Amino acid sequence: MTIYPAEIFGVADRLGSIEVGKIANLVVWDGDPLEIRSQVRHLFINGKPVPLTSKHTQLYERYRNRP
Repeated sequence: MTIYPAEIFGVADRLGSIEVGKIANLVVWDGDPLEIRSQVRHLFINGKPVPLTSKHTQLYERYRNRP
């Protein structure tokens, strides 16, 4: 939620901008998020970084070149 909706809903003290002490869910893209080629570079949920890889991704990377 951005700052203006947060103000309308009365939660701008907790949401709506990136500031110390506020709840932050943030996605950082390497381009326009509406473009198919853009990729997520960083993800933060409740202000904490979330890995972009999963066990599935790790196994794929490990075994993708096996004969």
